[in-house]
Amino acid sequence: MLEIEPDRLRIIAPRRASFRFLIGPAFALVIAWFSPKLHAFLYAGEPGSGVAWFFFSLVIAKGVWDATSRDIIVVEEKGLSLNRGILGLGWTRRYPLCEIGRLRWVPPVQAGKNAIPSCIAFDSQYMPVGCAWEIGEPQANEIIDLIKSRFPQIGTETKVSVF
Repeated sequence: MLEIEPDRLRIIAPRRASFRFLIGPAFALVIAWFSPKLHAFLYAGEPGSGVAWFFFSLVIAKGVWDATSRDIIVVEEKGLSLNRGILGLGWTRRYPLCEIGRLRWVPPVQAGKNAIPSCIAFDSQYMPVGCAWEIGEPQANEIIDLIKSRFPQIGTETKVSVF
């Protein structure tokens, strides 16, 4: 979703829900079930078992957050704000427009069993930053062209990465 206002652009990019994060905790729980010492620690209610369940709860909560969140990209005259969250709650990072370089679309990469989805990426202080994960090339190029045409000061003092 793209909202165009006179002084800013607001782009909302939903993420595709992925629940692959459940594989790790499920695998650990299965191993703990068949290991006598771990089974006693996790399932018998011995002292300290609450710590393990708390850790598993945090892993699952973080995975649900990542699977259902969305990226909100706001481009204004002086900077780009990137918010990753649900219902406006989340983490916001701000990047000065003059320090953003190599605004580009990155195609998906398949490396063995691992897949890195496509995204819009830019460099900020020598580090690549990705947003709008799993966006298609035509949509990404439209957004990139719109940002570059509306905000020509982008990348005037950039420090780009070698990646």
